[in-house]
Amino acid sequence: MTITVTSSGTAANGQVQLFDGTNPLGSPTSVVNGTATINESGLPAGTHSISAHYLGDTYTMASQSGALNITFVGNTTFTITATPAASNGSPTVNLTIN
Repeated sequence: MTITVTSSGTAANGQVQLFDGTNPLGSPTSVVNGTATINESGLPAGTHSISAHYLGDTYTMASQSGALNITFVGNTTFTITATPAASNGSPTVNLTIN
């Protein structure tokens, strides 16, 4: 992800950190001339509420973006069991995840 910090004065050169809700993702990353690139590949499949928090520098105050809901796709494994055990060994399963 590329994060751009805009300033009406001197270009921002502090640090920025991504958050998933209230949970920080990794460590803060340096912003150079208003831009930072963060590679965050450790998120599991699903929808995450991502925001960027700029930590400020001498010329630019700390601030944060609004949250952006991003859906990461991937594979997962799950088990379906029946209680009591099903007599049909090959039931049809339809699964929709939104």
